Amino acid sequence: MLCFDSMRLVRPSASFNHLTVLCRRASSAVDLNVSSSLERQDASLLWAPGAASKGSDEQRFDRLAGKIGVQCRDLRGHSVIGARGEAALANALRGLARASELGKSPVEFRARWHEDPGDERSIRFYAEICETWTDFKKRWAALKETPRAFQVTPHTSVHKLATAVVTNQRKIGGAALKLNYKNDTVMATAGKVLATLPHLTQHEDLGCGLVCVIRWPMIATPEASKFVYAHVFWRKLEKLSEQHAEGSVAQEQ
Repeated sequence: MLCFDSMRLVRPSASFNHLTVLCRRASSAVDLNVSSSLERQDASLLWAPGAASKGSDEQRFDRLAGKIGVQCRDLRGHSVIGARGEAALANALRGLARASELGKSPVEFRARWHEDPGDERSIRFYAEICETWTDFKKRWAALKETPRAFQVTPHTSVHKLATAVVTNQRKIGGAALKLNYKNDTVMATAGKVLATLPHLTQHEDLGCGLVCVIRWPMIATPEASKFVYAHVFWRKLEKLSEQHAEGSVAQEQ
């Protein structure tokens, strides 16, 4: 189990942005770049609740989890969640974890940085249900070795941890993050790490295909469910294309 010291996160460089362009060409059905006007017209975009939202923390991400589950199971077959700010990022990941547990199927997602008006940035999470928990567990058990769980702390360096995750995934086929779900800073850092992964891979198909499932073990037992685990692995773009064939939503401007 590794922890990382703090280090300033920098914006993706021009070379990183080149990877985004390559990803856009990889599959028209998972096109990551449509006009902002199309995104504004998409009323199904879910914004994760921030600290100022009404209700308790659990009520806020429970509501989000319910909406994610409904969208992933309707005719669209996927859900897009936007998050801006630490509390919203934390609640987005909590909502995705809760949606997986309550829905009895793993909600698989990709995280991407998104350029917003006014030189602001947010993160988009593109979620879908691709397989059962049984299939997911078989996939994880088939890795070359059991991935180490990188524990995220409030002082974790986004760039250093994202590099370690990409390296671990390349070597054995997967990587895992151990997260204290009650800590907003920890959860928000994990969201940034996941969104940074595509920019650090050596090959565009790997960067575009990295996905994550957040598992909340033994949700009915408070002590056992203190931590959630983010499982990172690679899925062929063809599978993602099939899941999004009926109208994909933009993720990066």
